[in-house]
Amino acid sequence: MPDTFANHAGTTLSGAIASATRPVTFSVASATGLPATGNFRVVIDSEILLITTIAGTSLTGSNAEGTTAATHSNGAAVTHVLTAASVLSLTPVTGSATLNFGATPGTNQVSVAVTGQTTIVAGSTASAFLMYDSTATHNIEEHSIVPMRLVCGTIVAGVGFTIYAFSEWRLTGTFTVRWSWS
Repeated sequence: MPDTFANHAGTTLSGAIASATRPVTFSVASATGLPATGNFRVVIDSEILLITTIAGTSLTGSNAEGTTAATHSNGAAVTHVLTAASVLSLTPVTGSATLNFGATPGTNQVSVAVTGQTTIVAGSTASAFLMYDSTATHNIEEHSIVPMRLVCGTIVAGVGFTIYAFSEWRLTGTFTVRWSWS
């Protein structure tokens, strides 16, 4: 899920973070200016925390981007930051997959699992589209005229998602699709 952002957002801890165990829920003096929903990042001392829940002045997060979980004193500065990982959360991940409708007599629906997506989360959005690429069994023109509907679903956090293909025609052979998620 992409991070959310706010300009010039900062506050202080309204109690110490006495444990280095993460995730941790902590209170801030004021949540004014911080994003109201979604994931965002703050820095406390030298620890970057990915905040996943905010409720009033209560925030829950885990250390992120290789920083070490640490204890923090009451009154420590809590600053909303834009990090490299924040920017990457906005960049869609892309790739391609092959739909295989098999040999004659073929079928009118298939699916393919896209795996290896270690940073995908349950709230991610995936999409797929048919490309006009030749495959071993179909040329560019055949790719362009086949009536096919593609749907992405079954997102598994840290793993990937599934592309489902449906056609009015009984198809055979392979078709290349491109996919993206963010």
